[in-house]
Order: sequence, then C-alpha cells, then structure tokens
Amino acid sequence: MNRTLCNVIAYLSAIICGLSVIFLTFLLVVGLTVPDEEPEKPEDELTTWDYVAFGIELLTMVVMFVASVFLIIGIKRERHAFVAPWVFIVAINVVLSIILLIMNPDELIAGIVGIVLQVAFWYPIFSLYREFRNAPRQQSVAYNACPTNVPGGGNQYPQYPQYPQTNVYNTQAQPVYPNLTNYQQK
Repeated sequence: MNRTLCNVIAYLSAIICGLSVIFLTFLLVVGLTVPDEEPEKPEDELTTWDYVAFGIELLTMVVMFVASVFLIIGIKRERHAFVAPWVFIVAINVVLSIILLIMNPDELIAGIVGIVLQVAFWYPIFSLYREFRNAPRQQSVAYNACPTNVPGGGNQYPQYPQYPQTNVYNTQAQPVYPNLTNYQQK
C-alpha cells in the first residue's frame, strides 16, 4: 500500500488519540471538582458508572495513543513488530463496535459510519503490516576479524613490519627506517 497514506493515518491516529486523552482527562477532572449542585433533571447527574466509563475510555485512548506512536516508528523503520499493536487494537475495537451496535441499535447510522471509518483506516495499515512481515529478512553479516584466506600464503604471524617504527611527529626520535642490516629474519 501507499506509505504516505499509512503515515497520514498514523499521524491522524496519534493526534486524535492525544486530543481525546486531554479532553477525557479534562472531563474527569472537571466532573470530579464541580461542587454538588442540584441538576435540573435527574438524568443529567453523572453517576459512578459514568466516571468508570470515562476512566475506561481514557485508558483505551492512552493505549491507542501509545500504539499510534509505535505505528509511526514501525512505518519509518519498516518493522512489523511495531505496527502489530495498532493493527490488533483496531481489529478488536471494530469487533467491539459491532457487538455494541448489535446491543444498542438506536445509534445505527453513527455506529455503521464509525465501523466503516475504522475498517477504512485499518486495511491500508494491515496491508503494510503484511508487507513488512513477509519481506525478506536482512541479516547482518558477521565481520570476521581473523580471515582464513589472507594474502601471503596464510601464515599465522601478524603482518606488521619486522623493524620498529618511530613517531614521525617527534623530531628527536630515531629515523623511521633505520639501518636494516641489523634486522634480519630468523
């Protein structure tokens, strides 16, 4: 699939989830700190279950935000392991949305639109995930510090000069190439 589309989906997902985390946190904090006022209608009052639902939604959005960040990293590094959490979380979310739609058919149009959008965002990322997963593995080649096919017949002695060398930057040192008659091979 087109990686630009996948990048757009990844960044949109991260931005939307990040803003949702901020918004839900704000709702929880403001809802908990509002002084006890009598609501105009009894159904306007937030119950404990409403706070639990906000907390679960906040936790879900935090997990989705982290998965979106991993998705961005996975697309850039072409690693299927970083893309996988987002793919599986959205797939689970689609299944849960279908179950909620069956249980509560009052919001049929909004539920169907939400499911279609989730699948439309999920499919390109899933295709990219499969592409990364099925790509040939790039294996690093081990560097052999002691090659077996060395030039010079494969002697076991290191290939450094048979005579001592001196520091060329030190003017007081002995010459670099001393009289070689003293250094004969044994």
